[in-house]
Amino acid sequence: MSTAEDFTQLPRAAWDEAVLTKVNEAVVFMDDACAESLHWCGGAARLFEAGARDVKRFSSFEAGGEKEPKAVFVVSTLLRGRAVDVIRDIVSLSRFRCCVVLTAVAHPVHLLAAGGASAESERRVVFEQFEEKLREWMGGSDGAAEVAYAPVVFAPVSRQQLLLAPAYAHLFPLLARDLEAINARRPEKRRLAGLADVDAHALPAQLQLDVKALAAALNSLLEASGAREESFAVGPMSRVIAGELAAHPQAKSRRKTAHNKASLIFVDRTMDLTGAVGHHGDNLVEKILTVLEPLPGHVTDVQVDMLELTSVQRTPHSQSPVAPGCLAQTQSPAAQSLWETMLTSKHKEGVMEVQRALVETASKEKLPIKMSMGRVTPEQLSSYVRLFRGCGGALESHGGLLQLGLATAQTLGHPGLPRWDACLAFERLLLQALGDTTFLGVLRQLLPLMKPRGGEDASGSRSREDGCGPDELILLLVYLYSLADEAQPPHGGGGGGEEEQLEMLERELIGALTLVVTREAELSPLLQKLTGHLPALPAPAPGGGVPPRQTRVPRHRAHVRGPHRPAEDRLQHVHEGESSASRRQPSGAPLPGGRSHTFRAPPHQGHRLHAQTGDSGAGSVHQVTAAHRCPRAALPPTREDATPRRHLGHVRRKHLTTPRRVRSRGLVNENHCWGGRGERSCISFHTFFIQEKIFIFVEGT
Repeated sequence: MSTAEDFTQLPRAAWDEAVLTKVNEAVVFMDDACAESLHWCGGAARLFEAGARDVKRFSSFEAGGEKEPKAVFVVSTLLRGRAVDVIRDIVSLSRFRCCVVLTAVAHPVHLLAAGGASAESERRVVFEQFEEKLREWMGGSDGAAEVAYAPVVFAPVSRQQLLLAPAYAHLFPLLARDLEAINARRPEKRRLAGLADVDAHALPAQLQLDVKALAAALNSLLEASGAREESFAVGPMSRVIAGELAAHPQAKSRRKTAHNKASLIFVDRTMDLTGAVGHHGDNLVEKILTVLEPLPGHVTDVQVDMLELTSVQRTPHSQSPVAPGCLAQTQSPAAQSLWETMLTSKHKEGVMEVQRALVETASKEKLPIKMSMGRVTPEQLSSYVRLFRGCGGALESHGGLLQLGLATAQTLGHPGLPRWDACLAFERLLLQALGDTTFLGVLRQLLPLMKPRGGEDASGSRSREDGCGPDELILLLVYLYSLADEAQPPHGGGGGGEEEQLEMLERELIGALTLVVTREAELSPLLQKLTGHLPALPAPAPGGGVPPRQTRVPRHRAHVRGPHRPAEDRLQHVHEGESSASRRQPSGAPLPGGRSHTFRAPPHQGHRLHAQTGDSGAGSVHQVTAAHRCPRAALPPTREDATPRRHLGHVRRKHLTTPRRVRSRGLVNENHCWGGRGERSCISFHTFFIQEKIFIFVEGT
């Protein structure tokens, strides 16, 4: 395995070896994270081709049929708590004689979670104990039970550039408030001075298990490729994960026999918030993931309205009866090639490629296509797609290509897309103003924008329906505060007067933003998470169906959308024995008062770069400590059940040869995040392949 394309095929191989060999004549129960991985590895069709009878959701409300004696459970979590309860409920309600449980968490992590004396034990103690429980739940000792490790957490979104891991969505880079929570848990021990002093043993127990599980999954990926890694880390959380991978017991033996080399660069995505909240990405896939609704149960894909390919009429007050399409087209080589082009090309080039593919396909099917010169419009793309309506054979052969064409047309015609260009223009103006005036002066320029939509502008002659809504205003504030230290220093060196003026202006901005929020007819998901507002039923659109929300935040605005809680608090919703319903209960806490409403960023630290190389025999870990050129902004805490959305930006291929390039803003700005909404949060880390380098971006909600 020497190329990036070979490396991205490893998740498919993991499904072949660990899962598909077990599912013959079985009913398969799978949780959301593993289902999403399978979604990008060929879909449920691969399970049925391997002999599976049925595929069901991993839920206590599911069970096997009368003539289904075998069950296979594929889960992404530890075998404890809710996972055990669901398996017990399903087995107890069925008549299985054979049960196979495949978990994406390695046995050493299970042993550590169970309080084992040694995480390096070769015995499968925990798995053997769970096999006994399975036999007991099946009603006797004559039942066959098997528990095994299956590293099926990675989703190959791109054949050459990108792997995702939805199962580790909850991991989030450490922040300053996490240090307070960590120190509060160790009263008898020495208090940690900073996040740089935090190691894996200082983290809460559940977070330690999550980090070790992620390290084990990465080790399995490297073991399958026969690679010996050299790890680099930017940020405290990345340093902890890289250290765990270097100290992994199985990794030590793997490095002795590995015949390939790999460079892993772990990056805390919070090191540069301008890349996460900015609208500077000129990529078609980026905009598709921003405006289209997420695919139910997924965080890395969207649903495409397929009604135009049918004769079904759209009815008001109801959703479409036609199953939605998606972006993951793993069965069609032509659709895969188009997806790769859309993923890596600029917006205009991607749209032209979609048009070219639709025209060529229609010509091959001898459909009466009418070409038109000029700019590609959504109506034009939709007309090309409608040519295939009623052609059963053509629909079956080119279904993947048509789904990508419809996704492009629906994105170009979305009413919220013009606000993207407006936000981009504002960001460029703010960036230019930062170099000419003080931060106070630039912040004052945002005040005229803090007006409710639907009103009149300063001239009293134009409606602001197409202006920035509260979601976009919050993004602009985060963008501006992330660049606070780029502004000109205040005259006279600042002082109490400057600070007082800044505080007064911030209070005025808070009041204006609050007024904007209260004037909204319908709050977006972001505002509902910030305010605790329960969503209302959407009003029917004039043309029928469910209308798009008035305010949509690009899905990659991960660190604005998602709630951040201290490291200890973030674990409260995964305690053993807690029901899933109780975990989704809102906190009920309103926005905190006082200064915690401000979006002021912490002061900059000086730039520094420190590399520390560990023992080569145990794997080299270069700890790269780089100060934030763009510090994150402090946002108010949000509801615990909030779920952010993200997207994948334009993946540009750059040659990065030295660790020093890791700390440049260009690396993070040009490789955005990917994601969506769903019951689970978004991707916890992202793997990019750039000239034989593997870049892993640590993220979370």
